[in-house]
Amino acid sequence: FRFNATDLETGMTPLHRNVTITPRDDEGLMLVSGEERFALRVKSGDAHEGGLLQTTKNKARVAMFTFEGSGQNRYPMSDDPDDIEGIIGAVNSVNPRGVAPLAKTLHEVYEYLRHDDGQGSKTDDPFYFPSKGQTVPCTKQSVILVSAGESSGDHGLPDKFKNLVTTKRSDEEYHLGPGGSTFLIDVAYLGHTTDLRPEDGMDGVQNWDFYAISLTDGPANLLQDAARHGKFTDVNDNNLPDQQKEFDADDNGLPDTFFTVQSGRELDKRIGRALRLDVQGVASGTAATVSPQTRGGEGAAYQAVFFPPTRTTQTAPAWSGQVPAYLVDSQGNLREDTNAA
Repeated sequence: FRFNATDLETGMTPLHRNVTITPRDDEGLMLVSGEERFALRVKSGDAHEGGLLQTTKNKARVAMFTFEGSGQNRYPMSDDPDDIEGIIGAVNSVNPRGVAPLAKTLHEVYEYLRHDDGQGSKTDDPFYFPSKGQTVPCTKQSVILVSAGESSGDHGLPDKFKNLVTTKRSDEEYHLGPGGSTFLIDVAYLGHTTDLRPEDGMDGVQNWDFYAISLTDGPANLLQDAARHGKFTDVNDNNLPDQQKEFDADDNGLPDTFFTVQSGRELDKRIGRALRLDVQGVASGTAATVSPQTRGGEGAAYQAVFFPPTRTTQTAPAWSGQVPAYLVDSQGNLREDTNAA
């Protein structure tokens, strides 16, 4: 179809000539005639099709950080549908421009999760669940970076976040912009290998799993290496992703947490894929099954609990578990035979 761009509402693409747009439904792309590239927003009519955030808002807690121009915006963690609607509005109005301080932005996420070592306001704590009225440790923190992958204007990063990874490529291979750096890799690595909340009451290790989504056709080496160091399975216990199977389980030559996209539809799929990958690291359990007329009293209750691989249990099979059995007396009480003798 054809349209006259001068008829568009104020604020849309400033184009003053006729162009031809060819829909590509198979890939979710739109091709604009000529050699210039434009950002278009298309209204599809009255029908509303929810996107990823719309389908997530009742299932997950979401925060968002953006960089625009010379500033950064923060939308704190929330499971309130109204707050997530605000994030959706911010996504729809974001206007990427200016520099791309990738490492500095990820550092902001790092400090946000640290929450001043747990000393900040409780209600602003990303580990605080208003629905439970308490801070919940060991909750999964997935950090997904969506970027063209070229760092620029990346200044102001503290020295402790620099040059932690010693196996980087040459700067030329990262295609850095003016003022760009490779420190994104270091920050991704530190957030994955460090306990961000070591204070009392935060049992376990609070770290992140980092995912990178590239919006370009190129190799995006900076995003690849950040993804490699931001989530890996430490098989040889040296705290480094130095074996391919530690970060490339499907053996396709790319980190399992690195994706490329060419359309909004692909972006939706890749973010959904990242979230599904993160769920694989969570233990699961079955509902208890009661079996009457067993040898152990009036009955017995069985429950299967499955554990994912950990850094100390990486060998096949990819799962392990337990099947606790409890005796059920005539009053319906559960009894555990500990055999203390």
